Amino acid sequence: MNRKKDEKTAKILYEVMESAKALSRELHEKRDKSLWKEIKMPCNLGDIIHGLKKSEMTDIRQNLGIKYLSSLNKDDLASELTKLLPIFFEYTIRKFDRSLFDLITSIVHNSGAIPCADMELSDVEKLMRYGIAFPVKLDKQKVLFMPEELINQYNLLNIIETERVIQRNTEWILLVQGMLYYYGVMDAWRLIKNVEKYVDQKVNIDEFIDVLSFSCYFYEYMDMTDYGYRDSRVHDSRAIIAEHNKRHDVDYYPFTKKYLLKTGDRNNRSLSSEMKSFTDFLLLNYDIPKDGIYEISDQLINIINTGLNPSVIIEYLETWIEIPSFEYLQILTTKVTELYNNTRQWALKGHTPGELFKASSPPNNVIEMPTQNKIGRNDPCPCGSGKKYKKCCGK
Repeated sequence: MNRKKDEKTAKILYEVMESAKALSRELHEKRDKSLWKEIKMPCNLGDIIHGLKKSEMTDIRQNLGIKYLSSLNKDDLASELTKLLPIFFEYTIRKFDRSLFDLITSIVHNSGAIPCADMELSDVEKLMRYGIAFPVKLDKQKVLFMPEELINQYNLLNIIETERVIQRNTEWILLVQGMLYYYGVMDAWRLIKNVEKYVDQKVNIDEFIDVLSFSCYFYEYMDMTDYGYRDSRVHDSRAIIAEHNKRHDVDYYPFTKKYLLKTGDRNNRSLSSEMKSFTDFLLLNYDIPKDGIYEISDQLINIINTGLNPSVIIEYLETWIEIPSFEYLQILTTKVTELYNNTRQWALKGHTPGELFKASSPPNNVIEMPTQNKIGRNDPCPCGSGKKYKKCCGK
């Protein structure tokens, strides 16, 4: 009877999930269809803006901080935006980092249009919502289009000054993303002071906040909160701040500028030596694809930073691998404990439990290394959960 109930429940859940997937696909298709407007050349900025929905024009107006046009009807709003977008062009470009500026440059150098079928739909929309480039269909091909009026504004840029700003913004963003990756949460004042230390010059606070706000909006690797800024993986900023405040005598781990710049680049980040050692151990014993290894490493870091017990890591790994014997479980538990104690944690201000253990009395985050002696079923579990082995990893 229970088995039939379980099968029925599983069937219902499967149908709900499939229905949700179908709805998501349908909404994406509708969004995609409404986004790409057919145009014919020549096509100027006015043609593009008048072809937008009023809600799309409102997004542009709000993102650019234009407040006095809210009462206008659709046609009048389109006319005003057509006049204002070239004026705001440089203002927006000064918030860009290297990758976005290079994208805009490629559009300009390609006569105002580049194919973008492979771009994320959300990224295309974000560019449109700042009035920089627009999704259109040109000869039935999806392209990212920049009207001549905006190309002219690009060509008027002081390229030396613009390059300086783009380089500055890129460095700011990478440094902040690197710090938040290891510290979890930081207030704006502390971020600015740290950035000033790394770049060895004063930072204009208004420009800094503008650049970070735009980066939060476009890349979604970090968020603004009441406490300042947080890594997008952090779900409870208050809890991390509370942990930081408990350790008022512990400074934030002093990373080098080069290390933070590398960490801040999500596309080129490498595994830590401890994580590399752990994943090499997995690869030695299991056939796991490369993208699977990166997914595992990301999830393990998230589990550790969330403050969950190492036993949860074992449970997660069991969704990827089979544990053939009790002896192998002991070896795996030792490896997991080593990884846990040598992973930089948000709660510890970027330190590892092992580092703080050496510097002072053992913090609560340190997990004692299990011995290789055989564990009884009623003994404490070596993963440090506090449960009996038979009710934890020995299930």
